[in-house]
Amino acid sequence: MGSVPGRLPRDLELLLLTSFSLDSLTAGTLYHIVVSATDHEGRTAYRVGTFKTVAPPPLPPAIEHEQRPSVWVTLWKIEILNDADHDCCVWANKGEIRFDHFVNGTRRHLNGEAKRATGSSFQPQHPLAPIFVENAPRYLALRIVGRERDRGAPTGFDSSGPDFLSCDSYDTGTQSWDVSCAHKALDLENLHDDVDGGDYGGMPFGHDAYVVFESPSENYLEFRVYAYIDVVSA
Repeated sequence: MGSVPGRLPRDLELLLLTSFSLDSLTAGTLYHIVVSATDHEGRTAYRVGTFKTVAPPPLPPAIEHEQRPSVWVTLWKIEILNDADHDCCVWANKGEIRFDHFVNGTRRHLNGEAKRATGSSFQPQHPLAPIFVENAPRYLALRIVGRERDRGAPTGFDSSGPDFLSCDSYDTGTQSWDVSCAHKALDLENLHDDVDGGDYGGMPFGHDAYVVFESPSENYLEFRVYAYIDVVSA
């Protein structure tokens, strides 16, 4: 509370005006006040009133995060169009290929090294275990990276090679790899089938969108990817 005089000086012959202050009050609150005044003759008068302190400024609106739909990406099939065997050398490791699957730069699935010949196909993942992208951004980038080992032990990648996202062939001295990538960009707000020539590769009906894309034909390793997309409402 502020300073409220309990009694005014009695030596004043005539009191025309006085004031007092109250501080540390709560903002936006209604207060009731009672004021009493007693003259030199002992007569007392009372006045009752109210006042309300100024309300605080409103809080800024809460930031609402946009809810985006989630997406299921099912890699249905990969066809080997060229196994990068070269048919050149007796030591060539024919079609020893592995695949890494990325969504927006994050590896979400892989298929370990296996012998795969030109003209063959395989299912890279079980259709009941698709890639799930929660609260997906509007644009979705699919990248399938294939690597065919021409030389070296079949025990995995040489640690001195480039990262898994790279699409460049390379030779580490102990291993030699033919690398190729297939890319597909999806706009989830304008989702539609993108299948050249109408070849859906046996993909099942009833999904939101179907895409077929392949690696560049000028690369030694060449493959085609069949995938379908399902959108879950936000």
